[in-house]
Amino acid sequence: MFQKMIIPVFLILFASPAIYAQEQPSQKDEMQKGMMGMQQTQQDMMAKCKDMMAKKDEMMKKMDEMDKKLDDLTQQMNSAKGNKRVDATVAVISELVAQRKAMRGMMEDMQPMMMQHMMQHMGMGMMKSMMECPMMKTQEPKDEHQEHH
Repeated sequence: MFQKMIIPVFLILFASPAIYAQEQPSQKDEMQKGMMGMQQTQQDMMAKCKDMMAKKDEMMKKMDEMDKKLDDLTQQMNSAKGNKRVDATVAVISELVAQRKAMRGMMEDMQPMMMQHMMQHMGMGMMKSMMECPMMKTQEPKDEHQEHH
């Protein structure tokens, strides 16, 4: 019976410190791991920023297409005469209503994604990366007045 107990006790006393030493990383290892994790997290976040920017660009492209369609319909309306002008006006108004509904849908789809994206930046304590996010940078406003002259 004594021999049956000696082997487990021997293993516990002599093997445990060796196993424990292998399992415990040094402080330097932990810091390097943390730095690499933070760097990877920043890279992941910037990839998400680029994805959000692509979605925004896609939405802006759709809006430009909508504007062009309205411009074409408005030109047709302005050049129409008599009853054709009434029909063309109805077409413009119908298109305006349809586009407004479509834009509301796009905004409703985009808003939760934008909020989640901002919260991810803030939750990571990365105010600097949030300020570098392409979604947070403002674009130069168009001077539409200049386009008319």
